[in-house]
Amino acid sequence: GEVQARDLFVELLGQGVYVGLQVFLGQHDALIRLSAIPISNAAGGSVEQCLAGLLDGSRILAYTGDKPRQMKQFARLLRARLDSI
Repeated sequence: GEVQARDLFVELLGQGVYVGLQVFLGQHDALIRLSAIPISNAAGGSVEQCLAGLLDGSRILAYTGDKPRQMKQFARLLRARLDSI
Protein backbone atom coordinates (compact mmCIF):
# COMPACT_ATOMS: atom_id res chain seq x y z
CA GLY A 1 0.00 0.00 0.00
CA GLU A 2 0.86 3.64 -0.24
CA VAL A 3 2.88 4.99 2.67
CA GLN A 4 1.75 8.35 3.94
CA ALA A 5 4.57 10.84 4.62
CA ARG A 6 3.10 11.53 8.06
CA ASP A 7 3.10 7.83 8.94
CA LEU A 8 6.69 7.41 7.77
CA PHE A 9 7.83 10.41 9.80
CA VAL A 10 6.01 9.13 12.89
CA GLU A 11 7.55 5.69 12.43
CA LEU A 12 11.08 7.06 12.03
CA LEU A 13 10.65 9.43 14.96
CA GLY A 14 9.40 6.54 17.09
CA GLN A 15 12.52 4.56 16.20
CA GLY A 16 14.74 7.42 17.32
CA VAL A 17 16.09 8.11 13.84
CA TYR A 18 15.68 11.86 14.19
CA VAL A 19 16.55 12.18 17.87
CA GLY A 20 19.13 14.93 18.23
CA LEU A 21 19.10 15.74 14.52
CA GLN A 22 15.89 17.68 14.16
CA VAL A 23 15.51 21.41 13.90
CA PHE A 24 11.91 22.53 13.85
CA LEU A 25 11.11 25.86 12.23
CA GLY A 26 7.78 27.59 12.00
CA GLN A 27 5.99 30.83 11.38
CA HIS A 28 5.15 32.32 14.78
CA ASP A 29 1.42 32.91 14.20
CA ALA A 30 0.97 29.41 12.76
CA LEU A 31 2.69 27.91 15.81
CA ILE A 32 0.38 29.85 18.13
CA ARG A 33 -2.64 28.40 16.29
CA LEU A 34 -1.11 24.90 16.37
CA SER A 35 -0.52 25.14 20.11
CA ALA A 36 -4.27 25.62 20.66
CA ILE A 37 -5.13 22.32 18.92
CA PRO A 38 -5.81 19.32 21.20
CA ILE A 39 -2.99 16.77 20.96
CA SER A 40 -3.68 13.36 19.47
CA ASN A 41 -1.20 10.69 18.49
CA ALA A 42 -4.03 8.36 17.52
CA ALA A 43 -4.27 7.14 13.95
CA GLY A 44 -7.71 8.75 13.61
CA GLY A 45 -6.50 12.21 14.61
CA SER A 46 -6.16 15.04 12.14
CA VAL A 47 -2.79 15.94 10.66
CA GLU A 48 -2.74 19.03 12.85
CA GLN A 49 -3.44 16.98 16.00
CA CYS A 50 -0.69 14.50 15.12
CA LEU A 51 1.74 17.33 14.38
CA ALA A 52 0.86 19.00 17.69
CA GLY A 53 1.55 15.70 19.45
CA LEU A 54 4.89 15.20 17.70
CA LEU A 55 6.04 18.72 18.46
CA ASP A 56 4.79 18.81 22.05
CA GLY A 57 7.73 19.71 24.27
CA SER A 58 10.07 20.31 21.32
CA ARG A 59 12.21 23.36 20.84
CA ILE A 60 10.95 25.25 17.79
CA LEU A 61 12.60 28.26 16.19
CA ALA A 62 9.89 30.68 15.13
CA TYR A 63 10.14 33.50 12.65
CA THR A 64 7.82 36.49 12.65
CA GLY A 65 8.34 38.48 9.50
CA ASP A 66 10.21 39.13 6.33
CA LYS A 67 11.96 42.39 7.18
CA PRO A 68 15.75 42.26 6.71
CA ARG A 69 16.46 42.82 10.42
CA GLN A 70 14.06 40.04 11.45
CA MET A 71 15.49 37.64 8.88
CA LYS A 72 19.06 38.33 10.00
CA GLN A 73 18.12 37.69 13.62
CA PHE A 74 16.38 34.45 12.66
CA ALA A 75 19.37 33.38 10.54
CA ARG A 76 21.68 33.89 13.54
CA LEU A 77 19.41 31.79 15.76
CA LEU A 78 19.17 29.06 13.15
CA ARG A 79 22.93 29.01 12.61
CA ALA A 80 23.51 28.73 16.36
CA ARG A 81 20.99 25.86 16.60
CA LEU A 82 22.59 23.99 13.69
CA ASP A 83 26.05 24.48 15.19
CA SER A 84 24.80 22.89 18.43
CA ILE A 85 23.73 19.64 16.77
